[in-house]
Amino acid sequence: MSVSTHNVSLVRKTIVTLGLDRMARFWMGGLGCVIMLHRVRTIPPDTWEANPGLFVSPVQLEILITTLRREGYTLVTLDEACARMRHGDRRRFACLTFDDGYADNQHILPVLEQTRTPAMIYVTTGTVDRQVPLWDICLEHILRSQTELVIPVPPDHPAKPARTPAEKDRAFRNGLQHIHALLPEERNTLLQQLKTAHGIDALDLSARALLSWPEMATLARTDWISFGAHGVTHSPLRHLDEAQVRREMLDSKHRLEEMLGIPIRHFAYPYGNWATVSPREPVLARQCGFDSAVLSWGGPVLCRSNCHALPRIGFADRDSSIDLRLRLSGLRGWLKNALPHHRYERQEPQ
Repeated sequence: MSVSTHNVSLVRKTIVTLGLDRMARFWMGGLGCVIMLHRVRTIPPDTWEANPGLFVSPVQLEILITTLRREGYTLVTLDEACARMRHGDRRRFACLTFDDGYADNQHILPVLEQTRTPAMIYVTTGTVDRQVPLWDICLEHILRSQTELVIPVPPDHPAKPARTPAEKDRAFRNGLQHIHALLPEERNTLLQQLKTAHGIDALDLSARALLSWPEMATLARTDWISFGAHGVTHSPLRHLDEAQVRREMLDSKHRLEEMLGIPIRHFAYPYGNWATVSPREPVLARQCGFDSAVLSWGGPVLCRSNCHALPRIGFADRDSSIDLRLRLSGLRGWLKNALPHHRYERQEPQ
C-alpha cells in the first residue's frame, strides 16, 4: 500500500513538533555537521532550469543559519571544526560549504556579514581557467532554446524531444549521462561540434558561470569567506589512477594558492559519493597536505569521522527548517541501518 506525500509530510512535521528529532540528535547527532550548498538565486527564474535543486535564496540561507543556531550549533570555519575534532571538543559545530564556485556565490556575502557566519567555497580550477567545461551548464543553455537535444558524438545518441519542461528534464539527464560516458577525446570533439552546431563556446560559457579570479580574490579578503580545492577537472577520483588523483588534488591546491595568495587547506571530492570516492582518496588527501576533505553525503559528523572524509548534509531550494532538523538528528542514517561514511573511518592518527 502506498503512502501519500501528505501523510509523509505530516509524520515529519509531527516528529519535529514533538521534539523527537532533538531526542534522536542527543544520541545520533554526533559532534556537528557540515552543510553542503551550491548556488544562490536572488530572483525567481523566468525560464526552464536544469538543476533548480542546486539553489537557495538569501532568505533560505538566513533560515538555515538561524535554525542551526537555535538548535545549539556554533557556526565555525572548517579550520575550527577540525581543531575541535582533534581535541575532543564536544560542543556542537556547523560549517557552511558551497561547491563549484558559482558566480552567484557573491550574493552570500551580505548574509554572512549580517549574521557573522563563515563559509567555505570549493573551486574547480580547470573550469575557471577555461580548460574543462561544465557540461550541465552547456546542456541547459542549449535546451532553453531548442525543441530537441542532439549530441553528435558516437556511440549512438538519438535526438531527444525537448518541447515541454518535462521533456527538457529527461533530455538533460539523458544527455549528461551520455557525455559522462564519453572518452576524453570524444568530449574534445564534442566541444568543437557544439561550437559549430549551436555557436556555443562551452569553455567560455562555463567559466562565466563561475567566480573569476579577481572576484575570488575580493571575497578571500573578507572575514567570512574561505576557499578550498575541488579538483582541476571535476573528475570522479575513484576512476583515476593514484598519480592522476594526486595531480587533481595538488594542481587545484597550488593554482588557488598562486592566484589568491592564501594557503589552501581543504578539499571537496568531485561528486563525493560512494561510487566516486574509495577509501584510497582520504589517504591521498591527507598526504597532499589537506587538513580536511568532504563528501557529499553521510549525515552528521560523528566522533569516529575521518577529517579527510567528512560527511555532509545537503540543503537546497525546496528544503525547510523541518528537513534540516530531521537531517541533523541522524535518524536518516539509522533508519537505513547504516551510516554511509563508516567505510571512511580513520585508520591512523590525523
